[in-house]
Amino acid sequence: MKILKITASNRSKYENTELSFDGSIEIDESLGCLLFKSLKAVGYILAKSGSGIEAGGGIKAGWDIKAGGDIKAGLSITAKTIFLKLRVFAGLAIWKIPTPEESMINAKLLSGTVAFGTLNEPKEAPKTPSCEGTVVEVGGKKYRLVGI
Repeated sequence: MKILKITASNRSKYENTELSFDGSIEIDESLGCLLFKSLKAVGYILAKSGSGIEAGGGIKAGWDIKAGGDIKAGLSITAKTIFLKLRVFAGLAIWKIPTPEESMINAKLLSGTVAFGTLNEPKEAPKTPSCEGTVVEVGGKKYRLVGI
């Protein structure tokens, strides 16, 4: 998978844009908070130590979002997991009153604190009962069931 690396020398090329990347995005350390109109990656979004993410619109990652600083979004945030050092904010739009759906943080929060917005963690699928390991008797012979 492709990785877009945002550094001190190229940050101005990406800041204040609607950045959508067909891969993962890595933001170098100690860059402070980077501002985007919106931010989307097919893979993960990683803001290293001392760097945070702020988007006027939404933030979406196909995989995970990790940040050394805050994550702030005008609209919703979507990822598989969120791992951050500080706080996450969703629904901060100043040009409209966000709907409840636009204030959602749709991810499993592994660390950090929800400062604004509603956390909507995915529900774990119930475990399917299994007969594997059960001993059954057929015609006087005992058989142990195994999974396929």
